[in-house]
Amino acid sequence: MKKFQQCPWSIGTQNFEVEFAIFLEALREYERFCQIEEAQDNFLDAYSAWRKHPTDRAMKAHLIWCTAYLSCLDPTFQGPRALRRYYTASQD
Repeated sequence: MKKFQQCPWSIGTQNFEVEFAIFLEALREYERFCQIEEAQDNFLDAYSAWRKHPTDRAMKAHLIWCTAYLSCLDPTFQGPRALRRYYTASQD
């Protein structure tokens, strides 16, 4: 019976809950990192396509959407200066 009491699976409920909460927080951080990374990739693809065809309205609209989405996920992201008026809040 002493072996069972020393088993790592027999830890107290409180320790388990704390460790599980830490694990969940780390998982949320990782998911956020992956979400931002995917949004960055989408933005770069859209920006590259728009630079090749700057008069294409659909590409510009997609780029503005990707830029706005990435700005929501990462407030430090500023995006292309030429498009900022389309996705930033008015400062009136």
